[in-house]
Amino acid sequence: MSNLTDRMLELTNQWRDRNKKQMRFALVVGAVIALLLWQTVWLRLRPPLGILLSGQLGVAAALFLRNTGLTRTASPTTESDVHSTF
Repeated sequence: MSNLTDRMLELTNQWRDRNKKQMRFALVVGAVIALLLWQTVWLRLRPPLGILLSGQLGVAAALFLRNTGLTRTASPTTESDVHSTF
């Protein structure tokens, strides 16, 4: 494979690793929001916490889908596969 192909696959792998870290952080923040939602005694906080929780879970899902696409992109075996992908 050419140098350009190797570089593109390396960048794809770096983006995939970055997305994994961001997805884990989004899930941790979602867990904290879920804990606050479960423990709160103030009824006025429940709707905003529910909105925040759904947003955080949406971010985690979007990052998961993006990572899945990058995994498919990072799997070409020949240079012609890379050119057809990009």
